[in-house]
Amino acid sequence: MQQKYDWYEFSRELCEQNLKNSGARAGIPHCLPQLVTMAIDMRMTQEDFLRAVRVVQCINITAKARAERLRGAELYLFVRYFVGKTS
Repeated sequence: MQQKYDWYEFSRELCEQNLKNSGARAGIPHCLPQLVTMAIDMRMTQEDFLRAVRVVQCINITAKARAERLRGAELYLFVRYFVGKTS
């Protein structure tokens, strides 16, 4: 049986939890509303939705690191540091 979720409520709670844990919204992707729409359309589970959020976080963090011209081990450590802070 497919569970139904209130995705807007779930994403709001995710933002609040992130704000409480980190004191900033750094870990929440700007495209969260689109991810919520995608979750509804694709009938994702909450676990799949959180995985999608983490993938977008990693992409955003990696893009920022590359913009700062980090490579190799520096890039790995930069991404690892921020993924650890936001997940």
